[in-house]
Amino acid sequence: MIKNIIYRIVVFCLVFTSFSVWALKDDFKQQIFIDADNAVMEQGKSIYSGNVVVTQGSMQLKSARLEVYLVNRKPEKVVATGNPVYMKQVVEPEKLERHGKSTTAEYFINKSLIIMTGNAAVWLEENTGDGFGTKGDRMDSDRITYDYKAEIVRAGKKGQAGEKTRVHTVLNPKQDR
Repeated sequence: MIKNIIYRIVVFCLVFTSFSVWALKDDFKQQIFIDADNAVMEQGKSIYSGNVVVTQGSMQLKSARLEVYLVNRKPEKVVATGNPVYMKQVVEPEKLERHGKSTTAEYFINKSLIIMTGNAAVWLEENTGDGFGTKGDRMDSDRITYDYKAEIVRAGKKGQAGEKTRVHTVLNPKQDR
């Protein structure tokens, strides 16, 4: 019984430690670049569509549509939709990349918060130098939230009465490098 409790605590700590260190320290201080096939600028809102690519530091996001909400002419919230929205970011230069995908991704810039919904998944990939990479830990859920300031990852959603939601996590043993 005690071994079972200790095992659960260790697994819990491994899951949240492995996913909490996502961003390079300077990423959120970098400019945001957006490329797309089309753009419409309105008061307080910009809409980009068609092969949208957003880059900020080592972070990259690809989607079919992107809405940027502005407050005082500065971006505050970004909503990406697509099938899927795809994200990647360097965790450790020349070594580790974190990847994510979902149907919708909301990025709250000033809060350093990303909310991924709809078949959301995040995984770690090691750059092995051969162009293929090694798959690492993975988490799948209907909703995954990253709070970069607090370094917290939350997965799952509050279901309605009787609705069951599940989080699926794969933890791989650490390999000697």
